[in-house]
Formats: sequence, structure tokens, C-alpha cells
Amino acid sequence: MKSAADVGFYIYRYMFLSFLRDKNMYRLSILDKKMYRLSRIRVGGQRLFCDENGAVFGNVADPSAEQVVPALQRLLASGETAVVSAAETEWKLELYWPRERLYVFGAGPDAEPVVRLAAGLDFEETVVDPRSDRCTEETFPDAQHRVVEHPGAYLERHKLPSGDYVLVMTHWFQHDRAIVERLRANPSHYVGMLGNKVRTARLFQPEPVPEWVQSPVGLSLGAEGPDEIAVSIMAELIRVRSGKVQPR
Repeated sequence: MKSAADVGFYIYRYMFLSFLRDKNMYRLSILDKKMYRLSRIRVGGQRLFCDENGAVFGNVADPSAEQVVPALQRLLASGETAVVSAAETEWKLELYWPRERLYVFGAGPDAEPVVRLAAGLDFEETVVDPRSDRCTEETFPDAQHRVVEHPGAYLERHKLPSGDYVLVMTHWFQHDRAIVERLRANPSHYVGMLGNKVRTARLFQPEPVPEWVQSPVGLSLGAEGPDEIAVSIMAELIRVRSGKVQPR
């Protein structure tokens, strides 16, 4: 079993197993949009971690710890919180998930209410647009990241994880085509395209529009204007995030 003291382990999901007889809480520090680091373990604290690949590490000396590893792995699959007993010791098992990441390509006025609403719904947002006068903290104060760059160039340098959410709102056909070409090889969990189906079909010609593309973006609510359209977009993101439905 590896020691977690003073070592950074970077994974997407953490299983946190807290020793109930010890009241000191273990801290996970968010480093950036997709990484976590295990903080220094306090003396006397007993902690065990299991990542989504089944690797187990921690500073637990109690022999009963080995008996709860199967419970850790089952919890990863179920996503539930539980208390288990081993050798007269109780352990609390909790599952930790990172925030969903939302990439908004385009910094037009219609993107502003989208970013504002998404921040309130606990998405971690990145706005990408080549216009330095639009892609600013003043215009998008709720975005965690603002990148002044052409979308195609950004995607050329950054491979987005498959679990991320993407909104294409540049209003520039060539920019959208560059985004499409790069996402085609590396689809995200959710890709919403602003514009009607005819325009989206043109972007993907001569190939058909993939099933993982949502076009037009947003639920059909009869929305009019940027604010209402933003509500319909966020309603669709919530619906997909809930896991009750897959992207259309």
C-alpha cells in the first residue's frame, strides 16, 4: 500500500474513507480544472483512498483497513455513502466527484447569460474567444477561465476529457467548422451547437451530423431572446447531468 503523505496523486474521482474515531478532517485541495492533490496527512489521522482504477493508498496502519478495500471498490461502482465495520472498527465511506467542466466557445452577448446561469449551477466554466475586448473578466466575471484564442487553435493544444460539456456559440461558420473537426476525433459528453439543423448539417458535410451533437442546442421551451435561450440551454444541461437521459 502506497503512502499518501507529501505525495500528489492526480485522478478524477476519489474514494474518501474517514476513520470515525478520529475527528480530524482530511482536506482535498483543488489544483485546477481537472486535478486534485492529497494534502499532508496529519499525525494520528488514518485515511484510505481508492481511485477509479482500483489503486489503494493511504497511511492506515490498522490491519482492519485491508478488510474494507472491497467495500471501497463497490462504493466506486454504486456511488453511495456507507458505514462498514471491520475488526470492531467503523469506517465511513464517501465518494467525491469533481465539478463538471463546461467549455463555451464564443464570447458574444448571448453567451453572457449562459455563463452566468451555469456558474450558479456549479459548472466550472471556460470561455474561449479570440476577441480580447469580449473575452474579459469584466464581461464574464463568473467564468473560472477566459482564454483569448481561436477555438480551433485551443482545441489543437487541449484534448478535452470525454466527460466534459461543450457549447459552440461563436456565430462564425469557419470557427465552428474548426471546432467540429477537432471534436469529431475526440467527442465530449455533451456538445451543443447554436443554430438550426441546416446550418449544423453544413458544418459536418459531407459526413452526417453525429449522434453526440445536440442541434439546435437547448430544450424546446419556445424560448425567445438571449436570456430565455440561456434557460433552455441550462435546462438541457441539467437534464443530461442528472443521468436520467442521455444526450439527444
